[in-house]
Amino acid sequence: MKHILLSIKPKWAREILAGTKKWEFRKRFCDAEKGTRIILYSTAPEKKIVGEFILDDLMKEHPNELVNITLHETPHTLEELSDYFGKAPTGVALKIGNKIKYKNPVTLDELRKFMKQPPMSSLILDENNDLHRKLLALIKERR
Repeated sequence: MKHILLSIKPKWAREILAGTKKWEFRKRFCDAEKGTRIILYSTAPEKKIVGEFILDDLMKEHPNELVNITLHETPHTLEELSDYFGKAPTGVALKIGNKIKYKNPVTLDELRKFMKQPPMSSLILDENNDLHRKLLALIKERR
């Protein structure tokens, strides 16, 4: 199974884990397929890995098309999504599947034992990388 560490604003991490946000939007995203485990790093001021979800679907389309398909399943407004995508020719929408809120989030200090800093956007965690494998084991303990 592929694992991706995704940096996300705390508000949106909470909305995802509460079940009110069914899609996550990105201007760009790495190759991922249904079943990929998306691990949520909630950025400042939280600075913690707070939970995860299973990728249920991924769409790469013109932003207008993404908005038309997904707007009814997201707490975003049309204006927010238009501002976010700007003039981008394509965008990505991640359909949020089963989610887990961690009982004991992984702090930034703990995360730094495995990497210098969290990703700006996303990072594929490679199970062949010893530090990534240890981070995944720690995350599994915190569920």
